Amino acid sequence: MFENKTILFALIFISTPSFSSYDPPTAAGVASSGMAGVTIGFDDSPLAAAVNAANLSSVSSSSFEALIGGVHTKSQGNFFGETKTGAGTFPIMGLAGVYQYDDNFILAVVATGAGGAGTDIRGITLPLPTGSPAVKADIKSALAIFELSPAIIYRFNRELAASIQQRNIYAGYQEELKVDGVTNHKMNLSGISYSGLKIGLSYRVSDSIRLGFSYKSEVKFDLNGEGQIASQMGTPIAPAGTDLSWRDFTLPQEIGLGLSFRLQENLLFGADAGTRKYSAIKKRDFDIDDDLLPGNESTTDNILKMKDTPFYRLGLQLSFNESYSIRTGYGLMYNASNPDFHNPFGPPPGINHIFAIGAGRSFQTSVVNGALVYSDAEGEARTSFTMGKKDRYKNTMISLQTGLTYSF
Repeated sequence: MFENKTILFALIFISTPSFSSYDPPTAAGVASSGMAGVTIGFDDSPLAAAVNAANLSSVSSSSFEALIGGVHTKSQGNFFGETKTGAGTFPIMGLAGVYQYDDNFILAVVATGAGGAGTDIRGITLPLPTGSPAVKADIKSALAIFELSPAIIYRFNRELAASIQQRNIYAGYQEELKVDGVTNHKMNLSGISYSGLKIGLSYRVSDSIRLGFSYKSEVKFDLNGEGQIASQMGTPIAPAGTDLSWRDFTLPQEIGLGLSFRLQENLLFGADAGTRKYSAIKKRDFDIDDDLLPGNESTTDNILKMKDTPFYRLGLQLSFNESYSIRTGYGLMYNASNPDFHNPFGPPPGINHIFAIGAGRSFQTSVVNGALVYSDAEGEARTSFTMGKKDRYKNTMISLQTGLTYSF
């Protein structure tokens, strides 16, 4: 086992961010983002298929939607006794096309992505034996997720529709640790999965009320690539070009229910509730080339101890002059992080609050939307940087998005 060779080496698997503790916004339509993500029973724009494709049963013609946006994150916490702030900025995107095949069948293809979700923390003073010269460390990490999901939607009648989708997911992870400006540790990993599934249902109770159900299967696959690992004093343990693997990288199962209710002709209320099943993710494994270090697996077996995370979203959309819409929403999500094994690059254990506003302008065959989303979380946790003590960690996120929907 190699995790005891050096303090820096241990950071490889302890500081590694994952979507289990840091969850970038999904590109499920700008209208949805303006309502804090309310989508399951509400949004019938093409990108709504990223969450519940059955909602597309409401569309009356073939259409296309494109979304582009940016996310800025900021994390603050204890790094070996010093309060440090890290920040990261990354793009998000979404593309979706819908084709009405006949009165019953609708076909759709959805592509969404968050590129480079992570952070950059500089000037961490590393704990060394008494008398040793102080050294500073810089840590960069980035995780990108892209998903392509073809969908088939079937309308049983005017009220009921169902959908099924295959999840094709690419994940890429990069990490670099520099000590006094010299690269000590670096990894570049990636992998692809074709095994995921999404199922959706949409039921129109009346002209004013619609209910939705969404299910995403757990997706588990390996990320493979190359990297280098050195000891605290720079001695090579695994030189550049060494084969590295992140075993069983996992995206959790998700189940949700949604409601949309037209309070007035021009006022729509939406709500989502659901859970992400993180408790099934029991371990995080890293391997390096067997020829270099026999018995090299580094496993955090059962130490993650993450909890299933419920989420709740509420949103309102007000339309006027038959062309304009304004939106607002609030979301609440319980973060999955284990308070005794927290990832300092993402939201700490506790509640994540999400606030959103948005607006839209309709034209004859197109709609232009914009949204601004803000979230914050704060809580106490232990990390590999707090030397066994609990400390407070903060995380904030701001996302600005714009999108265009075109019908033909």
